[in-house]
Amino acid sequence: MIKLDKQAELDAQYGSQSKDAKREKRLRKENRRRCALYKDWLTQYRKDEGTDKKGFFKYLQKEFVDFHSLKRIQPGSRGKRKSKKLFRNIAREIHSDKLPDTCRDSEMKEMMSTILGKCEKIKDCIAEPHTCAEDEL
Repeated sequence: MIKLDKQAELDAQYGSQSKDAKREKRLRKENRRRCALYKDWLTQYRKDEGTDKKGFFKYLQKEFVDFHSLKRIQPGSRGKRKSKKLFRNIAREIHSDKLPDTCRDSEMKEMMSTILGKCEKIKDCIAEPHTCAEDEL
C-alpha cells in the first residue's frame, strides 16, 4: 500500500504518463502553436486595408501550404477532385468551430470566414472555370 501511494505522489509531481494524458499534452501544445500562427495571420490581415485583402492572400499563399496548393490547381475533372479534397482539409483546420479555445475571438472568426470564402470561390472556379473571371482568384 505504501508503494502505491508513493507512485501516486510521483505521478502527481511529474504528470501522468498514460496515453490519454500524453495525448492531451500534445493537443495543448499543438493548439498553442496553431493559435500563435493564426495570430500572426491576423496581424497581416489587419495590415491589409483593402476590401479584397489581396495583400493578405498573397501573404497567406506563402505561409499556408494548403492554400498555396489550392491556388495552383488546374481546372478540369482531376482538378475538381483535388480542390474538393484540399478545401475539406482547409475547412477542417480553420473553420471557426475547429479553432482552439484561446483563438475564438470575433476578429479571428471573421478572418477565418474570409479565408474560407476565398477558398470556396477558388474551388468553385476550378470546378466551373468559364463562370469565373481571372481577377476573382
